[in-house]
Amino acid sequence: TIGNSLEQALSEKQFKDFLIDSLNYSLKSFDKKFKRTDYVDGFLRYEKYERQDIHKILNWPVKPVAQNVGGYKSSDNKENCPIFVTYKKSEDIADTIKYEDEFINNVTLQWFSKPGRTLESNDIYEIINSKKMNMRLLLFLKKNDNEGIESYFLGDLTVDKETLEEIFDKEKKKK
Repeated sequence: TIGNSLEQALSEKQFKDFLIDSLNYSLKSFDKKFKRTDYVDGFLRYEKYERQDIHKILNWPVKPVAQNVGGYKSSDNKENCPIFVTYKKSEDIADTIKYEDEFINNVTLQWFSKPGRTLESNDIYEIINSKKMNMRLLLFLKKNDNEGIESYFLGDLTVDKETLEEIFDKEKKKK
């Protein structure tokens, strides 16, 4: 049932006409923009999303603490792991988080984990074995921090186990 105030507003012809016009415009805009090939299990490729919305769409029961997520965090049930990349890092951030993530080509991303991780760390082990564990890896990217809090959904990821390597920055460890 609709509330009294909405029912009353709908009885006014001008309001009803504006509402119907707005709904029709929204539906046409969606149909024009929506491409089935760009819809990937809850997300539209190349659309912007805030982290809180990403976790809601992925059915996380509790919004995670942003500091605990950092660039990535697996869901408690290990069904998914959104990965957040800021492509061009600010100069004024700590050296330990100036990851050198970069696109090698149009389908390959060189990606770095959080500092202090090894290939045997629990979170990295989960990502490496995501396919075997049936855990979805999703890539969200923003060009730089000036873009605000939203990131573009670029699609699902798979790990190329042939290219994995541990890299420790000795200079950063000395500091």
